[in-house]
Amino acid sequence: MAKQKTIYICSSCGGTSHKWQGKCFDCGAFNSFTEKSSESFSTHKSNAVVNPVPLQSVKGTSFTRTSVDLLGLDDMLGGGLVPGQVLLLGGEPGVGKSTLLMQLSSKIPTLYICGEESSGQVALRASRLGVDSTQTELVDERDVDALVSYLDSREKGDKPQLVIVDSIQSVFSTSIQSVPGSIAQVQYSAIKLSEVAKGRGYIVVFVGQVTKSGYFAGPKLLEHIVDTVLSFEGDRKQDLRVLRVLKNRFGPADKTEVYVMGGVGLGLADDYLAELIKSDSGDSAGSVKTVIMEGSRPLIVEVQALNAPAQFGNARRVVTGLSAKRVQMLLAVLHRRAGIKTDQYDIYINISGGFKVDDPALDVPVCLAVASAIKDKPVSRENVYFGEVGLLGEVKPVSFADKRKDEIKKRGYEYKEVGKSISSIVKGL
Repeated sequence: MAKQKTIYICSSCGGTSHKWQGKCFDCGAFNSFTEKSSESFSTHKSNAVVNPVPLQSVKGTSFTRTSVDLLGLDDMLGGGLVPGQVLLLGGEPGVGKSTLLMQLSSKIPTLYICGEESSGQVALRASRLGVDSTQTELVDERDVDALVSYLDSREKGDKPQLVIVDSIQSVFSTSIQSVPGSIAQVQYSAIKLSEVAKGRGYIVVFVGQVTKSGYFAGPKLLEHIVDTVLSFEGDRKQDLRVLRVLKNRFGPADKTEVYVMGGVGLGLADDYLAELIKSDSGDSAGSVKTVIMEGSRPLIVEVQALNAPAQFGNARRVVTGLSAKRVQMLLAVLHRRAGIKTDQYDIYINISGGFKVDDPALDVPVCLAVASAIKDKPVSRENVYFGEVGLLGEVKPVSFADKRKDEIKKRGYEYKEVGKSISSIVKGL
């Protein structure tokens, strides 16, 4: 008989440990380990027979993609949705996940499993958005075993094609002695629903909650079970939303689309971004345009910098939209390599539009914006800059340079060739 042993499981990410720890080193969560008894592996030998098959003799399964013609999703997913595909859509509460899926349900026959809201609340959202709900069916049941039995009993080829589970943390099985949302419940529910999706050709979308650290709630295994992982990001105080493809077994995994949230749902943000660029700071000192990469998509944004005399001896650094540590490094490079002294000033840096950017191409624009603010000399509003700055003050090339230049030309601006060092660029102001 296998011996009982005790293991500790992180309730945030599903990581395991043989002893209790105050911090999970996989996801960084504190006080998240719970004790669980488990049986060690037995020495029983399997009677299964393994028969390898030559790869060249295996025929690939052909499939027909389903086009939804909505908000650029077809292009993001590699041409459309695939029968049997399982997707995970994650994002902070209130960012617009349910709104996006409600708009999607108007394009394809859908079974909407109402886990967090009642069917009446979902119907009110559909009415507010003005979507076509004639192809959508609502289910209030949260028992995953009952849901799997129902989906498996439907005739093949019968509606629906799309199954939305909102959210995967809200469904449960009565055969598991733990609360809904626990690691065991989420893992079991995801596996059972994925099996019925693969077997019957349903397209299943799991809505996933995220922790305060930005990780998907539940076991890390959840991201491995699904075929596609989508991250929906945005500040609830801003109108812009960003949808990223983090994983995709049926297409590219670097696609990004930007939306704007309105009273009738989400829409493409191309016109909004164009207006945002036009309503820049003009020829004011401390304003520099740059082009960033959101996945594989280039976007032109404005970097703004402001300096003010330090009041209490210790200069402040207030940064919005990019890494504060990166800005501290760039200020040190400006001081040491370009002679721009910032220690007597409070420095404020902002990325317009509410974007959160992690792109080394912002180094040159940030340095230019700070130098422009301190010297009180504006940078031409028609020029766009990008480039990475090293600790020695040298300017390095960045990825996707051709895509960035094409976007600059498309928007009617001019790419400004920068020198080989940040000191030469700053001296040109």
